[in-house]
Amino acid sequence: MKSSLFLTTAFAALAGQGFVRKSLLWCRSTVETIFAFELQRSRYSDQYFANVGIAFRRLDQNLEHPAPHRCHFYGRFGTAPVESALDFSSERSADEGERKAVLKTFEIEELIPASEQCSTEAGAIAFWKAGLLRVPLVLPAARSLLGLS
Repeated sequence: MKSSLFLTTAFAALAGQGFVRKSLLWCRSTVETIFAFELQRSRYSDQYFANVGIAFRRLDQNLEHPAPHRCHFYGRFGTAPVESALDFSSERSADEGERKAVLKTFEIEELIPASEQCSTEAGAIAFWKAGLLRVPLVLPAARSLLGLS
């Protein structure tokens, strides 16, 4: 099964958690924020990076399904390399069931709790301050909201 199709079916349960899928992008919208998530395949291996972005509705009311890099702050999710858990190379795991189990664990233990925390501005700011994003980037509009200027 192609990786993109596999990922689309593996994360189908996110719809029950309030996520809307657009291609390989999942967004969870609340009154205050938008939590955007995508897996990005490495150019060099069959590893995936979990990219997460949070947008503040107060700063942009017109956002609907922004890619993480279009959100007010974004980065690679996790203090430890998430991609090591999502390494689907044939040497590590050729078993589709094992791959789905890894994704389900990531979804339940990491992704859904993060999206719930970021459903409010205060929670999103706490998420930022916790340092859970590697290679973090902040758009200028959000710098003061995050206490960076």
